[in-house]
Amino acid sequence: MGDFFKSTQYFFTKSYLSEGSTFLDVGGSSGTFINAIKTEVANIKPTVIDPNLEALEIGRKNFPYINFCHGYFPQALPKDSKFDVISMQAFFPQIPNWKEMLLALSKHTRKS
Repeated sequence: MGDFFKSTQYFFTKSYLSEGSTFLDVGGSSGTFINAIKTEVANIKPTVIDPNLEALEIGRKNFPYINFCHGYFPQALPKDSKFDVISMQAFFPQIPNWKEMLLALSKHTRKS
């Protein structure tokens, strides 16, 4: 986790993440970010969604305990899927329809 930005380290801590929380990383590539959280912070149930099949195959090889989903968010997820935490690191600025993306994120997040 020491390689990540301070802003990332601030939110992804043991006080914020519960053991067994479901965690979706949108645009998570080969899963290195979500793996760091699982191995260094909390024993989460990780899922990565990414359109890059090559990156996902590398991730499946290196991190078989991560659920990898090929495609774009939210279309490639089952409509009823919900997660305790959804993260999108260094991906958000590249989205031209950011308002639609924020609305889709809220529809797939469990609300407390």
